[in-house]
Amino acid sequence: MFDRGLALILLLGALLPADAGAQSLANRLAGHPSPYLALHGDDPVAWQEWSQATIERARRENKLLFVSIGYFACHWCHVMQRESYRQQGIAVQLNRDFIPVKVDRELHGGLDEALQAFSSRLIGIAGWPLNAFVTPEGYPVFVVLYTPPQAFSGVLAQIAARWTNEPDTIRTLARQAAPASAAAPQSVPITP
Repeated sequence: MFDRGLALILLLGALLPADAGAQSLANRLAGHPSPYLALHGDDPVAWQEWSQATIERARRENKLLFVSIGYFACHWCHVMQRESYRQQGIAVQLNRDFIPVKVDRELHGGLDEALQAFSSRLIGIAGWPLNAFVTPEGYPVFVVLYTPPQAFSGVLAQIAARWTNEPDTIRTLARQAAPASAAAPQSVPITP
């Protein structure tokens, strides 16, 4: 006799969108027209492009976006790629705990400008590589520039733990920290 519970699970599974659930991310940058983004196409980090679909995925999965901005001629961007983004352990952390997004500043100048301003306000400096943690609603939470691998792994672990344990507190603090002119998430050009 056919189990009704199994039938219900199969029916619900068929009704879910193809990307629903725990479908793992894959690196989407191989062959990208941007030389900087294509350079990251072989990283074990599951880099996503800056897009509305990526933001919607972060909202659906309730994950912070890890937005890494750089450009082809940036020395420290290449160093961080070699030291961190090509390390399997760091890639596992990024892929598991965040929605990793790689951005070429030449393609998304408004996003770069907004997150550079956030970096200046938060830590007193800005530059590249700019690595920002952004809520699914579009508010930046924290930023780091070049960071050696061991320290970077520690930052990832701390932020992931805080997000897991206190997402509402982080959301509130991020909204409160937004400049007065940033009353809406769109002011941190969250819409690609």
